[in-house]
Amino acid sequence: MPILRPFLSLCLACLIALTSVQMAQARGQARPVGIMVLCIGTETRTVSVDANGQPVEAPHLCPDCVMALMAALPDAATLPPVSMALRGVWYDTEHAAVADPPETQATARGPPLSI
Repeated sequence: MPILRPFLSLCLACLIALTSVQMAQARGQARPVGIMVLCIGTETRTVSVDANGQPVEAPHLCPDCVMALMAALPDAATLPPVSMALRGVWYDTEHAAVADPPETQATARGPPLSI
């Protein structure tokens, strides 16, 4: 185990470095501003295009890195307030459907076959 620990640490550090490069590359890609649908024979292809109409690759963000983009969202203070007022609820008991409880059946069983 002591020999494996430095090797494992090095592998994990390289993994973090490689995934951070992937996130930086995804952030630097040209953002698609439109989608073009091409009908080719019996199938359709969807191509993302930039502002000049040139095809671009759709950015693929890994799920682990997407959480870092949450920092770009507005703070909760800028969101509209939510009403927390208590209100009474009125139920129409005359027309409410009442479910009948299922009839209970005996669940007794006989002794084991070996007796």
